[in-house]
Amino acid sequence: MTENVKRGILVGLFFAAAYSLYVVVLYLLRGAEPFEAHHTTLPRVLGAYLFGGTTGGAIVGLLQPLIRNRITAIGVGILAAFFVSLGLTIATNGLFSEWRSPEWITIAIMSILFGSYGGLYFWRSSSAG
Repeated sequence: MTENVKRGILVGLFFAAAYSLYVVVLYLLRGAEPFEAHHTTLPRVLGAYLFGGTTGGAIVGLLQPLIRNRITAIGVGILAAFFVSLGLTIATNGLFSEWRSPEWITIAIMSILFGSYGGLYFWRSSSAG
């Protein structure tokens, strides 16, 4: 199981690095304006990607032995996406104490949409080989 967790974290960090590269380039080209428009900063977004990639990857790696069908793959994907969405919401809206219903609803929708797609994608790619 330890190897699964390590591999999951590495994959999560790969995605975090890819998204981080994108926002760094965005910052170099357009400055702080796109971040300020979302009430955040470049360091907060980078931290959110690092948090989401690490925790999401660890969860996928830890729960990988439980993934036996599409439904469990989607469930694990939703759980992993929850932590990515959580990190981004903290980066843009502050800590939980400052949140209202829209933030929680957004986290739920993003987790379900992206987690379902991600879980199903990885299920298909792992069962194809």
